Amino acid sequence: MKKLFIAALAAFTIAITSHAQGITSTNAPSFVDSVIAYGTSYNTNYTFDTVKLDIETGYRQANGTGASSFAKLGYYVTPTIQLNAEIGYFGIGSPINSFEAGIGYALYQHYDIRITAELNGGYDDNVRAGVIEPGIEAKKMLSTHTYASIGLYLPYYVGKSFNTSPTFTTGVGATF
Repeated sequence: MKKLFIAALAAFTIAITSHAQGITSTNAPSFVDSVIAYGTSYNTNYTFDTVKLDIETGYRQANGTGASSFAKLGYYVTPTIQLNAEIGYFGIGSPINSFEAGIGYALYQHYDIRITAELNGGYDDNVRAGVIEPGIEAKKMLSTHTYASIGLYLPYYVGKSFNTSPTFTTGVGATF
């Protein structure tokens, strides 16, 4: 009886798997294709037009120091001009090792996408120097009050040799 049950189960399994192999997919998009489609589409339900304040945290690939974290506060003076304050740290419980303040201007803003040019300045304790950091940041709203961001910055350390390595950031934030 036990051998008959095992033989029936094996036959059923072979029949199911051979049928499943005969079913073909109808051009299901890859993960990369779906991310590109999401990132290049507009959701007209979300907008940066009414945002007055945003708080962001994320990951920074800092040249010379490896990975670090950041927390950023942005205040929108107008829908296109924002003032920034940012701190850098190596993770939860670590001391603050850099701080910056700056101004940003929205180069492109359409519904839930915003691309901002920024000019930040401050002090970086890792290199023990002042820093002037122009950059560009792109934000995409995920919901009514949340967004994801990526940024590319080129820090210049005052009194040090010119830094030709850009800093990459990625983060998530909330808007108010």
